[in-house]
Amino acid sequence: MSTPFSEVRPYDEIRITGRTGAGFDVTDYTGTVSGVHQDDDGWALKLWPDDDCKHPASNGKDWFEERNVTALTIVKRDS
Repeated sequence: MSTPFSEVRPYDEIRITGRTGAGFDVTDYTGTVSGVHQDDDGWALKLWPDDDCKHPASNGKDWFEERNVTALTIVKRDS
């Protein structure tokens, strides 16, 4: 079961499957959350990708909107 976006906090390390705001499809993409946002369109997360990420947008941050995500797991929470 996917973790609700509302439970995610900045600096959480998450694993995510879905489509980025830039239109890239990703599977089991791991990154660190730099921001959580909610507006009329729903929830969105901004990530700072890990250095070893092979994602096409790994040279910068990217947005994931809740409606485009099929799976989200919190891997590690910074206490």
